[in-house]
Amino acid sequence: MEILEEKPVTCAEVKEELASKNAEENFRIARTQEYLNIFTKITKKQAEELYKKIEALKIPRIKDALIVKIIDLLPEDEEGVKLLVQSYSVSVSSQNIKKIVEVVKEFKQKISNK
Repeated sequence: MEILEEKPVTCAEVKEELASKNAEENFRIARTQEYLNIFTKITKKQAEELYKKIEALKIPRIKDALIVKIIDLLPEDEEGVKLLVQSYSVSVSSQNIKKIVEVVKEFKQKISNK
């Protein structure tokens, strides 16, 4: 087997992909679906929308993997974003962290009103 490409994906994308699989065939699929049903609060479409909003901020040095993790965890405050940024060994200014928090809060408010 040869890996052609590595791309981070959100939990929402994995959840949608696994929805078409038969959980009875594989216990790993069943356990993963169970986990995703508990912890994934947004749809794939919503995740894509939030990804575009965060990407539109044009924050230097922020990579796809970090954006995906922000979408998966939806941190509500600056401290939560700082923890994520630190775990990816990048430096992001306080202003940019505030922008991320604002976008996430705005997004969460929008989806909670639906």
